[in-house]
Amino acid sequence: MTGKNIFGGLLLILAVFTAGCGDSQKTGYVTGKVTIDGQPAPAGLAVIFYPQDAKVNFPSKGITDANGNYEMSLSFTKKGVHSGVNKVAIENDGGDDSAIVNVKIPRRFNEETEITYDVKPGKQTYDINIETNVSK
Repeated sequence: MTGKNIFGGLLLILAVFTAGCGDSQKTGYVTGKVTIDGQPAPAGLAVIFYPQDAKVNFPSKGITDANGNYEMSLSFTKKGVHSGVNKVAIENDGGDDSAIVNVKIPRRFNEETEITYDVKPGKQTYDINIETNVSK
């Protein structure tokens, strides 16, 4: 087999492998703002996207800044969220910010989250308003 044929064969294998990755491997870049009863959330709240695709078994996470803004990350070095439907939870991250101790997030926004967001490939903004005056 010549070098040209080997190279062509490797390209074919690579094309078949990457074609099988599908939409579950595409990434959306999600930023947004968390508000609590219409006011910016304090720094240190965790925004967690849990993919509903059975092939993706790890969530993405973002942390609110002092203005309630967040940016999602797949890891410490990679920004983004796996595309597709994700359940979204807001949790007290703990962190070093003592204000977090006083923030009560209703269960429908964390343990029993009712929030879902369909992440598309590319950049997008998803703002979340937590309403604390509703039971549950």
